Amino acid sequence: MSRQGIPDYVCTFRKPGKNPDPIAGEFDHFAGEAFERTGNLSIDIWQRYASPVWMDIDQSNTLNARAARHESDTRHICPLQLDVIHRCLQLWSKEGDVVLSPFAGIGSEGHEALKLNRKFLGIELKESYFDEAAKNLRRVEQDQSRARLF
Repeated sequence: MSRQGIPDYVCTFRKPGKNPDPIAGEFDHFAGEAFERTGNLSIDIWQRYASPVWMDIDQSNTLNARAARHESDTRHICPLQLDVIHRCLQLWSKEGDVVLSPFAGIGSEGHEALKLNRKFLGIELKESYFDEAAKNLRRVEQDQSRARLF
Protein backbone atom coordinates (compact mmCIF):
# COMPACT_ATOMS: atom_id res chain seq x y z
CA MET A 1 0.00 0.00 0.00
CA SER A 2 1.31 3.43 -0.85
CA ARG A 3 -0.05 6.68 0.58
CA GLN A 4 1.03 9.88 2.26
CA GLY A 5 2.15 9.77 5.86
CA ILE A 6 -0.45 10.05 8.60
CA PRO A 7 0.52 12.92 10.92
CA ASP A 8 0.40 12.98 14.69
CA TYR A 9 -0.63 16.24 16.36
CA VAL A 10 0.39 17.67 19.72
CA CYS A 11 -2.19 20.11 21.06
CA THR A 12 -1.15 22.48 23.82
CA PHE A 13 -3.49 24.51 26.00
CA ARG A 14 -2.52 27.47 28.13
CA LYS A 15 -4.32 28.89 31.09
CA PRO A 16 -4.38 32.71 30.99
CA GLY A 17 -2.24 34.55 33.50
CA LYS A 18 1.24 34.23 34.92
CA ASN A 19 2.58 30.91 36.17
CA PRO A 20 3.77 31.37 39.78
CA ASP A 21 6.14 28.42 39.31
CA PRO A 22 7.35 28.75 35.70
CA ILE A 23 8.93 25.93 33.72
CA ALA A 24 12.69 26.32 33.60
CA GLY A 25 15.52 23.95 33.08
CA GLU A 26 17.26 22.66 30.00
CA PHE A 27 16.02 25.49 27.78
CA ASP A 28 16.16 28.51 30.08
CA HIS A 29 19.41 29.87 28.61
CA PHE A 30 21.79 29.40 25.68
CA ALA A 31 24.17 26.54 26.33
CA GLY A 32 25.95 26.34 22.98
CA GLU A 33 27.53 22.97 22.41
CA ALA A 34 28.50 22.54 26.07
CA PHE A 35 25.96 19.91 27.16
CA GLU A 36 28.67 17.58 28.48
CA ARG A 37 30.08 20.34 30.71
CA THR A 38 26.91 22.09 31.86
CA GLY A 39 24.10 19.54 31.51
CA ASN A 40 22.08 22.09 29.51
CA LEU A 41 20.84 21.38 26.01
CA SER A 42 22.13 23.31 23.02
CA ILE A 43 20.41 25.98 20.98
CA ASP A 44 20.38 23.52 18.06
CA ILE A 45 18.13 21.18 20.03
CA TRP A 46 15.88 24.07 21.08
CA GLN A 47 15.51 25.12 17.44
CA ARG A 48 14.57 21.56 16.43
CA TYR A 49 12.01 21.38 19.25
CA ALA A 50 10.56 24.81 18.38
CA SER A 51 9.95 23.79 14.77
CA PRO A 52 6.24 23.37 13.90
CA VAL A 53 7.06 20.01 12.26
CA TRP A 54 9.23 17.40 13.98
CA MET A 55 10.89 15.36 11.24
CA ASP A 56 13.35 13.56 13.55
CA ILE A 57 10.87 11.41 15.52
CA ASP A 58 11.64 7.67 15.38
CA GLN A 59 8.24 6.16 14.57
CA SER A 60 9.30 2.75 15.86
CA ASN A 61 10.51 3.97 19.29
CA THR A 62 7.51 2.75 21.32
CA LEU A 63 6.90 0.43 24.23
CA ASN A 64 5.91 -3.13 23.35
CA ALA A 65 2.19 -2.90 22.68
CA ARG A 66 1.75 -6.57 21.72
CA ALA A 67 2.40 -7.74 25.26
CA ALA A 68 -0.73 -5.91 26.46
CA ARG A 69 -3.06 -7.27 23.78
CA HIS A 70 -5.65 -9.72 24.92
CA GLU A 71 -6.96 -12.44 22.61
CA SER A 72 -10.47 -10.98 22.84
CA ASP A 73 -9.37 -7.50 21.72
CA THR A 74 -11.39 -6.23 18.80
CA ARG A 75 -9.39 -3.03 18.39
CA HIS A 76 -5.68 -2.47 18.30
CA ILE A 77 -3.71 -0.11 20.47
CA CYS A 78 -1.35 2.36 18.92
CA PRO A 79 1.32 3.47 21.41
CA LEU A 80 2.67 6.99 21.11
CA GLN A 81 6.31 7.34 20.13
CA LEU A 82 8.55 7.82 23.17
CA ASP A 83 10.45 10.60 21.36
CA VAL A 84 7.28 12.73 21.19
CA ILE A 85 6.51 12.18 24.87
CA HIS A 86 10.10 12.90 25.93
CA ARG A 87 10.17 16.14 23.94
CA CYS A 88 6.82 17.34 25.30
CA LEU A 89 7.91 16.66 28.87
CA GLN A 90 11.15 18.58 28.35
CA LEU A 91 9.26 21.53 26.90
CA TRP A 92 6.30 21.77 29.27
CA SER A 93 7.30 20.22 32.61
CA LYS A 94 10.21 20.20 35.02
CA GLU A 95 11.80 17.75 37.42
CA GLY A 96 9.50 16.89 40.30
CA ASP A 97 6.29 17.79 38.44
CA VAL A 98 3.40 15.32 38.36
CA VAL A 99 2.49 14.06 34.90
CA LEU A 100 -1.14 12.93 34.59
CA SER A 101 -2.24 10.43 31.96
CA PRO A 102 -6.01 9.85 32.22
CA PHE A 103 -5.78 7.14 29.52
CA ALA A 104 -2.47 5.55 30.55
CA GLY A 105 -2.59 2.53 28.26
CA ILE A 106 0.66 0.60 28.57
CA GLY A 107 2.37 3.48 30.43
CA SER A 108 4.33 5.28 27.70
CA GLU A 109 3.88 8.71 29.30
CA GLY A 110 4.83 7.34 32.71
CA HIS A 111 7.86 5.58 31.26
CA GLU A 112 9.28 8.85 29.94
CA ALA A 113 8.13 10.89 32.95
CA LEU A 114 10.06 8.66 35.35
CA LYS A 115 13.14 8.72 33.10
CA LEU A 116 13.06 12.54 33.28
CA ASN A 117 12.61 12.60 37.09
CA ARG A 118 8.93 13.55 37.05
CA LYS A 119 6.23 11.86 39.12
CA PHE A 120 3.49 9.98 37.31
CA LEU A 121 -0.20 9.41 37.89
CA GLY A 122 -1.90 7.15 35.36
CA ILE A 123 -5.47 5.94 35.02
CA GLU A 124 -6.34 2.88 32.93
CA LEU A 125 -9.56 0.86 32.85
CA LYS A 126 -8.35 -2.17 30.90
CA GLU A 127 -6.63 -4.65 33.20
CA SER A 128 -4.18 -6.07 30.64
CA TYR A 129 -2.99 -2.56 29.71
CA PHE A 130 -2.71 -1.60 33.39
CA ASP A 131 -0.64 -4.72 34.13
CA GLU A 132 1.71 -3.96 31.22
CA ALA A 133 2.02 -0.31 32.32
CA ALA A 134 2.97 -1.45 35.83
CA LYS A 135 5.69 -3.70 34.35
CA ASN A 136 7.01 -0.88 32.15
CA LEU A 137 7.13 1.57 35.07
CA ARG A 138 8.83 -0.95 37.36
CA ARG A 139 11.45 -1.56 34.67
CA VAL A 140 12.32 2.17 34.57
CA GLU A 141 12.58 2.29 38.37
CA GLN A 142 14.88 -0.76 38.37
CA ASP A 143 17.08 0.73 35.63
CA GLN A 144 17.39 3.97 37.61
CA SER A 145 18.25 2.06 40.80
CA ARG A 146 21.01 0.18 38.96
CA ALA A 147 22.36 3.40 37.46
CA ARG A 148 22.63 4.98 40.93
CA LEU A 149 24.79 2.08 42.12
CA PHE A 150 27.54 3.08 39.71
